Amino acid sequence: MSFGLKNARVTYQRAIQICLDQQIDRNIKAYINDMVIKSKNFDNLIADLEKTFANLKKYRWKLNPSKCIFGVPSSILLGYIVSARGIEPNPKKVQKLLYAILVTSCKLCHYFEYYKIAVVTEFPLRDILCNKEANGRIIKWAVELRTYSIEFRSRPTIKSQALADFIAEWTEIQEPIPTACPEHWIMYFDGALNINGAGVSFITPTKDKLCYVLRIHFPASNNTTEYEACLHRLRIAIELGVKRLIVYGDSMLVINQVNKDWSCSSEKMDAYCTEIRKLEGKFYGIEYHHMIRDQNHLTDHLSKIGSSHAMIPPGFFVQDLYMLSIKEEKEVQEVPPVEQLVLAVPSSVVDWREQFIKYLTSADVPANKTETK
Repeated sequence: MSFGLKNARVTYQRAIQICLDQQIDRNIKAYINDMVIKSKNFDNLIADLEKTFANLKKYRWKLNPSKCIFGVPSSILLGYIVSARGIEPNPKKVQKLLYAILVTSCKLCHYFEYYKIAVVTEFPLRDILCNKEANGRIIKWAVELRTYSIEFRSRPTIKSQALADFIAEWTEIQEPIPTACPEHWIMYFDGALNINGAGVSFITPTKDKLCYVLRIHFPASNNTTEYEACLHRLRIAIELGVKRLIVYGDSMLVINQVNKDWSCSSEKMDAYCTEIRKLEGKFYGIEYHHMIRDQNHLTDHLSKIGSSHAMIPPGFFVQDLYMLSIKEEKEVQEVPPVEQLVLAVPSSVVDWREQFIKYLTSADVPANKTETK
């Protein structure tokens, strides 16, 4: 199989398990492309081979004859010796492991002398070092290693999630270099719906919070309370010396009108926008952003406190507003000078003496005979 492909090992292992499903863990051990057919006695070997070849032929698997060995009483598989006695460690590999521990103890002797060393391995190294029948190099290495406090532990099963957590914990992540941004304040404002009150909160660059409650004592619409809250708190920010400010509000109308995305539908809204733009010159930078009402919990709570005229919690600032912050332009009718004033007498009023004067001067008689008599 080609190991250059992605997931080739997993795909191959799954295919082998499907092909030899009835034999695996009974008379076959398979790991990717290594397979061992085991029989309890020599008489059953031919039958087990026939069953295996039949399954391989069914799924059109082909074997490499140069890598196949038949009738072997014992062989090395994945670093272990497989025989009739079972699976045993390979002595050559065990000697290399013991020699590696010995070399490590010589180079790091100061650690081995003062600390308890734990060696995690799948091989029975402790049993080999404590075996009284061992000879040669094993005896010499065992004598040298017994001077240290070494504990041999068997390797526990590692769950896939534990391995993933280990890789995620020790993988070096190159975080992007944070861009240096100037310190700025954040302001949230909200006007109470259908009731007169507003709330504003400031968050300083040090993450401190300043909460303000605005109580409005004149009839005002929801848009008016939103504008009043924004306008008054901009003035407070200027008094506090704030130069960079980011403003968040849950009124889409106010935010879009201040950002000049929407046109003002009334003269009052236009007057508010004009007043706010006058204050923008006091800042080095100011931004307006819209946010969802459900995310504006604190200022919504402050606006309800201001509208209900409830007791103000300690640490909150209160301001009462008795009139609009803007001047509304009213139509004024021009009054003419006194010389041009003319007294207008209603035409429906008739003087009773007028008919007598006409009769005496010009002998005019009314057309109505009743009035003539």
